[in-house]
Amino acid sequence: MKKKWPWYLGFFAVLFGLAFFGNQVSVDASPVMLLAFCTAGLSLIHCLIGTTKFSWLFLLMVYTGIVFLFPLSAVLISIAALFDTLFNFRRMMGKLDT
Repeated sequence: MKKKWPWYLGFFAVLFGLAFFGNQVSVDASPVMLLAFCTAGLSLIHCLIGTTKFSWLFLLMVYTGIVFLFPLSAVLISIAALFDTLFNFRRMMGKLDT
């Protein structure tokens, strides 16, 4: 079966591509998309490591990294969320039943 790509991946790529070239509308909309995908990435991190013994320590490191490395950490977490939409890590790790 051919995998269908989610429409928002194309929107995300076009938006950040236009922001790179200085389009003002896309520059203004980029933080909104970044926040949405960063939230999804944090959800992924919580889901994947939430059941381990020292999950609180890893989460503390993640949130400390977000505070001290803010722009880079937000982008990396958003990229993790983008890959999650493509590969569905939660299902691959057995964390999702459907």
